[in-house]
Amino acid sequence: MSMPKLQHTFELIVDIINDRLLTILQEIQSTFCSCFHRFFSRFNRLTTNAFRSHSTRS
Repeated sequence: MSMPKLQHTFELIVDIINDRLLTILQEIQSTFCSCFHRFFSRFNRLTTNAFRSHSTRS
């Protein structure tokens, strides 16, 4: 196997790995974002309710 051919194969493999990594990262990011969004909205609701009940008590 000649060097240029080996180099080309290696570049192809790297390209494929990069594509996979990008896809995986995007999936992780979207999953994390939706989870974080859900958690944040729930947390926001909790603090808002606590604040409301606290202000109505005083």
